[in-house]
Amino acid sequence: MPTRAQQLNLFRYVTRLAAEHQTKSVGNFEVGDLEPRNRRSASRMVDCMDVISAFLRTVRQQPDSIAIIDGDERVSWRELAERIGIIAAALRRFGVRRESTVAILSLSSTKVFELFYAVPWAGGRVCPLNYRLTATEIIEIVEDANVEILFVDEAFVDSVPTLKASARHIIFVGAGQAPEGMIDYESLLGEAQALRHSDCSEEDVACLYYTGGTTGKAKGVMLTHRNIFANALNFALATNLTEQDRVLHCGPMFHVASGSRVYNAGIFGASNVIIPRFEAHEVLKNIELHQVSVVSLVPTMLNTIVHLHDFGSYDVSSLRMILYGASQISPALLDTAMSKFDGVAFCQAYGQTEVAPFATVLAPRYHCLDGPLSGKLRSVGRPIGSVEVRVVDTDDSDLPTGTVGEIIIRGPNVMKGYLNKPELTAIALRGGWMHSGDLGFFDEDGFLYVVDRAKDMIISGGENIYSVEVENAICAHPAVSECAVFGIPDIQWGETVHAVIVLKKDYRLESSDIIQHCRRLIGGFKLPRSIEFRNEPMPLSGANKILKNTLRDAYLTSRTG
Repeated sequence: MPTRAQQLNLFRYVTRLAAEHQTKSVGNFEVGDLEPRNRRSASRMVDCMDVISAFLRTVRQQPDSIAIIDGDERVSWRELAERIGIIAAALRRFGVRRESTVAILSLSSTKVFELFYAVPWAGGRVCPLNYRLTATEIIEIVEDANVEILFVDEAFVDSVPTLKASARHIIFVGAGQAPEGMIDYESLLGEAQALRHSDCSEEDVACLYYTGGTTGKAKGVMLTHRNIFANALNFALATNLTEQDRVLHCGPMFHVASGSRVYNAGIFGASNVIIPRFEAHEVLKNIELHQVSVVSLVPTMLNTIVHLHDFGSYDVSSLRMILYGASQISPALLDTAMSKFDGVAFCQAYGQTEVAPFATVLAPRYHCLDGPLSGKLRSVGRPIGSVEVRVVDTDDSDLPTGTVGEIIIRGPNVMKGYLNKPELTAIALRGGWMHSGDLGFFDEDGFLYVVDRAKDMIISGGENIYSVEVENAICAHPAVSECAVFGIPDIQWGETVHAVIVLKKDYRLESSDIIQHCRRLIGGFKLPRSIEFRNEPMPLSGANKILKNTLRDAYLTSRTG
């Protein structure tokens, strides 16, 4: 991670570039002609750049460098800018203006990458849809967001008849010919000239991410150009991302962690390797084939990769960094991953959709087991870049070091609000701070520890039990692949601890084995009182987080049914 002096230099560098208004011929148009009309003072640092201006700066600086590798396809920054400008013009022709919503229901691809820029270039807000939701849930989102145009690929064309009534135009972004009744994406490229000007400002909403999944009914998180640009700066500070890097996109772009990397790479000029969806062998294959240097993974992905029987047959020597986050990682998995990816820097990020999504980072230098920098692996690091983090009580008063409270976040990366939900927005952003709903504490060195979601804390006999702590204890058993811990109703204690466990292949355990193992690691009142060994994979959200509410509902149904 860069020093504070290097961070300051980076801010000055970006600020200076934002003030420049140089014109350089790129393809069939002048990039200088595509700059926003409402250029702001360069002295405002993070406030001075919208994502389109930042993207066009990259195009000016390295027009012929590779921007995207997608299967056999290679696209330069010059070609990418030309296509994005034309698609933006086509969107304008379809009526897209400020506050128009354009949705995407598709696996990851070059076209999806283009739309992440083309939609805000046209003035609209891009809304990537979680394709793991039911048709009913998707319709609810499309109607709540007032989607005008829906882009769909071949994987989800069967959903079109259900969605037709909810969107004015449906455009096919898949391979081959567009199905009957749908507009072909590639045909748009021949019907318009590139949009010459982008009128977007830093306070305009660029992205609309619906979040809920593990926490209830989906809410539309409005992220502005300012939010996205601030997060990109924070990402670069954490990873030292440059134009020399090659980033692998293997997560679903409907999730903010993956979607934000589209902007991070575009703003800082890194090449992008895109695969349609996560598949462990494809990740390793593409790292080797395309010399990937940076990849981001959630713990479930990392767990799958490191336990492949043929892991050692792939050359991953090009990797310099693995960024991980989105959910808690067990110490056992992290130890295994650091051993398998020997010599690769590990960096943990913590945050949420509402903060675009970075809030803290545990830098690579703290991923060690001994020495003066050791002892921080269970933390999520320190606040990054322009982000402030506090731990507070129910009155939003700061709590002492080591005391558990709610984590709240402030910075230029914090969302504008929830679409169509002013009351929820006011509650979440009260006092100017994003109230995360996560519980944690700071240590004496300013490192943040996340102990649980507030809703996942178990209260048994008046004692607070943090599910993450119990999960870490269970996952320390060498036979355990995955686990989820949650509270279940109990007449005597109010709640008791229930664990759902997936074992590694060829292992067999009894509940008593797990309880005996945990007894050495955590207090007796925290031990699971009931254990379920599961043969099927855990149910996952679109962000590859274990859906505890699904597991809990299944358990309760089995008891009452």
